[in-house]
Amino acid sequence: MKPRLFIINAEKLKFPPPVIEDMESISLFGLEGGVSAFNTDAFIHELEQRLAAHNFQPETDFVCLTGAMAGICVLVAILAFKHGVVNMMIYNSRMKEYVSRTIRKGE
Repeated sequence: MKPRLFIINAEKLKFPPPVIEDMESISLFGLEGGVSAFNTDAFIHELEQRLAAHNFQPETDFVCLTGAMAGICVLVAILAFKHGVVNMMIYNSRMKEYVSRTIRKGE
C-alpha cells in the first residue's frame, strides 16, 4: 500500500496540498464540513472514526499540517497518543514547498 496524506479539510487550505508522486491525498472532512472543532468530544470521536474507516497506517501515512489549526492539533494529539508516531507534511513558505517531518514518542 502506498503512503497516504491525510488532510483535515482540503477545501479550506491556505496553501495547495502537496502533490507527491506515489502518495494518495485523503480529505478527512470535505465539503460536508463535519463537526465543530470547539465540540472536542464529538470532534475527537469523528476523527477517530474517519481514521479507522481509512485504515490509517501510522508508520507510512502522513498528516498535512495546513488548514484549521484546532483540528490539526487534535489530530496530531490523537495519533501521537494512540500510535506514538506522527509523520507530517509542513509547508515551508520560504522554499514554497512541503517538507516531511516525523515525531516519535520518546525521541
